[in-house]
Formats: sequence, C-alpha cells, structure tokens
Amino acid sequence: MRRTDEIISLLLSVTLNWTDSRLAWNSSIERIYSIFLSANNVWHPDLQIVEELGTNSIEYDQVTAVVESSGEVTLTFHKTLTIPCQSDFRNFPFDSQVCALRFRSQANSVTKLDFVPMDLRQNVDLIQNNPEWTVDYLTFDFDTKQSALKKLDGRAKFVHSEAVYLLKMQRRPKFYLLTTALPSFILTTIALVGIFAPSGMKGRRKHKISIGLAIIFALTLELNVTGIFFIESSSGLPLLCAFVLYELILIGIATLSSACTCIINQIKMKSNKQPSDRLCSVFCVPNHFLRDINGAVNFWQYSHRQTSFVEPIPNKPPKFGVKVLPTSHFSSQNMDKLYQKLDYLTGEVEMIRSLKEWRNAEERRRLKWATIFDRIDMIIFLFFFLANCALTVVMFLIVP
Repeated sequence: MRRTDEIISLLLSVTLNWTDSRLAWNSSIERIYSIFLSANNVWHPDLQIVEELGTNSIEYDQVTAVVESSGEVTLTFHKTLTIPCQSDFRNFPFDSQVCALRFRSQANSVTKLDFVPMDLRQNVDLIQNNPEWTVDYLTFDFDTKQSALKKLDGRAKFVHSEAVYLLKMQRRPKFYLLTTALPSFILTTIALVGIFAPSGMKGRRKHKISIGLAIIFALTLELNVTGIFFIESSSGLPLLCAFVLYELILIGIATLSSACTCIINQIKMKSNKQPSDRLCSVFCVPNHFLRDINGAVNFWQYSHRQTSFVEPIPNKPPKFGVKVLPTSHFSSQNMDKLYQKLDYLTGEVEMIRSLKEWRNAEERRRLKWATIFDRIDMIIFLFFFLANCALTVVMFLIVP
C-alpha cells in the first residue's frame, strides 16, 4: 500500500462457482465425474474489476474450468491488480484501513445474475500477511446488493449486478514505534536532563539553551522526515507526527523556561542581594549556607581608606605579641617610626582578613543563589518529565 498515492496492490486468487444445467451428464454410465475445459469453451460471467488502475477485464485464455457431472462449474484465476483505497492516517501507526474490492457484470443486470458470497472465514486463513499489514477480515457488502434492488424497485431500466468485498487491514506498529516514537521520547528525556541539570558553583547556565536548541533541530528534522510519507489531507495529522510535534513544543517550552531562569539567575548573581531566609527554607538550602556576610563592610572601608600614618601614642603597647626592647635602648625618634610601621602593618593585615572574609561571604551568597536555582530547575524538570511520560501514554495507549 502506497500512502502518498492512496492505492493498494493485491494479488488475488478468485474462485467462481455456478451451475449450468446444459453441461450436466449421467456419470454412472461413462463413470466420468469431472472434466477440464478451457474457460472460453463454457459460459462464464463477464466479470470486471471496477476502479482498477490497470486493465479491469479478466483474461480467460489461460484459465481452466472444472466441470462436474452435475453441471457445477468451478473457475479459478489469479490476477494482480492495483485499486484506489481511501485511507485515514489519523491513528498512524495504529491505523486500520478498509479497502473496497468491487466486481461488476456489464452485460447482466441484478435480476439475471446474482453474486452469492462463499464462506469467507476459510479464505481469511489463507491470506498471506506482509511485514507491515495483517488482515482482520474479508467480508461481503450486502448493502450494495440491497441498494441495487431498491433502484430496480424504483423502476430503473437497468441496474448492473455487483459484488463488493471489504478488506480490513491492521498496521503493525512495532517498526514505527522503535524507529520514531522511542527515539523521540529518548531525545526529549535527554534534552530535559541536559536543560535542567545542576549548573554548579559558578552558576553557568548558558550551555543549557544550546542543548535545547540542538534537540529542537533534531526533532524538527525527524518531523519533516516522518511527514513526507503522508499526503496532505483534511482528515487530520497522523498520530505519530502529532506526537513528534508535541514533543517539539514541549522541548521549546522547556528551553524558553530555562532561558528565563538563566536571565534571572544572572541578575541575582550580579547583584549584592542575599536570598531571604524564607526563600532558602522553601527550597531547602543547607544551614551552613545561611550565614551573614561578615567583614564585607570593613573590607570596603579599608579598601577606600587613605594610606596615612596615625599619630603615635607614647609608650603604646605593641600588637601581635611582638616583644620590644626597653625604650632606653632607642631614641624617641626611632620609637615613633616603629609605632607608625606597626600601625600600618596592622591595618594591612586587617584589610587582607576582611578581603578574605568578603570573598568567602560572596562565594556563599553565589552558592546559595545557585542552589536555589538548581532546586527550581529540578522542580521544572520533574514537571516536564511527567508531562512527557503522560503525553507518551496518552498518545500510544489511550488514544488508539
């Protein structure tokens, strides 16, 4: 079956059976119960296949008829034909198609020639399924016969005798699920993991957007490849194409939400604001992050301080435990210079200590914001992952 052209090719084995009293004989005399004749030597219905794209007539030159002594004639022939089959791909790859195989007699009306179907249950078991389709049933359409009789009752002059068989085929979805649906689900899941993965201490999140854009490009290419196998019809989008499209939309929304959190994260990282205690408690930030910024103010005071020496205080006690010799060994001028140098060194040490404390406090602040946004990413990831699983279950288990 060609999806783009909506045609189906079949190899038919047709068996016709009727009784002709003119061909009957007494088998008890000759002890001949059946004979084989060419189909051209016996009467046979002028059977034609309606809407066949090739030759709709049946060639009886190479067909052999089996004639029984009771006058029963059996004629079997094989024919390869291509007929149109209007398809509905809305449930692809779980779709089932019903094709009509129509036989007609051009020379005989419905009053002279009546088609009676054989037991089709035995014939269904003989139908050979191909790797893509399985045949559910082959049935005779009695509604066509009833409509022909109604036309005749309506004083129609001539109504052709027709026999319509309905062939229902069910598609095997395993191949399409393994080659299209499963890779789409895996790509979407990997994309969600990459987009909402923890960003680390430095809070670098821009690479996540590139992952989402790459998966969007891959799903768009897959949707384009899947869509070229179908014709444009008003019946609706095929289920498999709709699934890939919904996955594409899901990844697009996830990438957009990741971009928004990335922008907000950069704003918070560049600002000097601390996250509130309530915000930290909501997102379960560990307690060892919840510390005040100690020494930040002192650092800025020392960094902007003018480097001027402080007036020495006579007999000022030294700092840092430095042992100083008695003042009798030094002059008053030397003692003043020593005190000035000690005071300068004390200020520099305090500035270095404050700088280290400020850096530690700044690192804790950035780490708290990074932890909060990682928690937000985890919540958003769980939402989109559950949405992806629910979409897959609905599309392939509930809708079909």
